[in-house]
Amino acid sequence: MSEVDFQRTIKEVREMWTDIQSIIDTTKTLVGEFRKGYLKETDWYVGHDTIGDFEGLLNTLHLAKDRATKEVRIRID
Repeated sequence: MSEVDFQRTIKEVREMWTDIQSIIDTTKTLVGEFRKGYLKETDWYVGHDTIGDFEGLLNTLHLAKDRATKEVRIRID
């Protein structure tokens, strides 16, 4: 890895951190939309399971915020 590539990677990693409240608000919006029930099931969306997954994420984010976390980053593979 060249120094330029290394510096670029460091910059990208730093930029991945996001204000926790922004992620909480977005996750709440997604859960609300999922609960409306108009989405068709796909390879990534399976009604109850997906809603439960995002509710779990939301609970984890609230716990982190309660512990004074200000920024988070989420890795999805």
